[in-house]
Amino acid sequence: MIKALRERLLVPGESGLRELQRTHLFPYHKDHGTMIDFSGFSLPVWYDGISQEHIAVRKSVGLFDVSHMGRFRVEGRNATSFLDHMLTTDLSEISDGKAFYSLLCNESGGIVDDVITLREDESNYLMVVNSSNRQKDYSWLRKGSIKYEVTLNDISDSVALLALQGPKAEAVLQRIVDFDPSHLTRFTHRSGRISEEEVIVSRTGYTGENGYEIFILHSPLNEPTRAIKVWEKILSEGRSLDILPCGLGARDTLRLEAGFSLYGADIDETISPLEARLEWVVNFGGDFVGKAALEKQKTQGLAKIRVGLVMKDRSIPRAGCKIVENGKLIGVITSGSFSPLLRVGIALGYVSPVKAEIKSRVEIMIRGSPHEAEITNPPFYDTGTYGWNRVKARLSGS
Repeated sequence: MIKALRERLLVPGESGLRELQRTHLFPYHKDHGTMIDFSGFSLPVWYDGISQEHIAVRKSVGLFDVSHMGRFRVEGRNATSFLDHMLTTDLSEISDGKAFYSLLCNESGGIVDDVITLREDESNYLMVVNSSNRQKDYSWLRKGSIKYEVTLNDISDSVALLALQGPKAEAVLQRIVDFDPSHLTRFTHRSGRISEEEVIVSRTGYTGENGYEIFILHSPLNEPTRAIKVWEKILSEGRSLDILPCGLGARDTLRLEAGFSLYGADIDETISPLEARLEWVVNFGGDFVGKAALEKQKTQGLAKIRVGLVMKDRSIPRAGCKIVENGKLIGVITSGSFSPLLRVGIALGYVSPVKAEIKSRVEIMIRGSPHEAEITNPPFYDTGTYGWNRVKARLSGS
């Protein structure tokens, strides 16, 4: 896991060693966490341990620093029409106060990035992009904005971002925010205050659990005390609810259990939304970048498609492992790990569509040896027991 997340505190640059970027919460992380290099940032891979933090999110609540993600403001008279062209989603279905998951595609239909966007009104949006794509996405959006009356600003360094995740996340939020979070339905957002700091709270989640994202406004990197104050307030108020600070390791195993793609591993510019099973966020009735290529692909058929895999023994699949059937190569693993909840190896990968039947058996080549696995449809856990859509009656006793 550590190696997969590229453990380095200093990495080679063009001239010797370069220091890693830091988020607002770096002073806390370095004192309490095990630090690694992730996308050029010094971030905690864990505090108490990946398994403990993972289980805390599934059964109670965990807090993540996700300030390494990029945050863009998109404003102007043509903001809606501009994003309607750049994103695959139908923005006519998105009202004020809503948040939505969508994709930026290139002309060939490949995924430039997957993003979450908050609509404040028709001329004001807040977009969250993957940290590794921050500069690329900004340039791509700037290039596409030429014909629109729109202003694009990268506000990443002036807004801290936290993620509060788990079945008890709402109970923690109730104690600290100045509005009733129970009225915040999934994929909505609203403004408020925490410890006198102005925030925007959205409800989406990258762990599969009930999750909230807390944007701490007016929080520049050179004044980290504001973000640290909110972070410590959340941990303090959540202590009686068994909250744990969580690192990148648990974030990765949680999103994998939920079947969510990781950019750069499961999706990239060589993979289309159709291959990644993300057609549900593609509006073929619109006029977005990459539409023609995707329509052509849809007509001609797919060469590969994403699937979930569960190991039938105690082996652990990793990215790059080959998927075989009767000794013949049929695909490759793009993400794999040990599930702390299910106590078994799980993975995402791509196979030929004719080999993607649910419950069919394949073999994963791990260190040169074949290990049996079963193709499944994520999420990997029982959604009646875990995840945001779990039976509500069980939450009171969780």
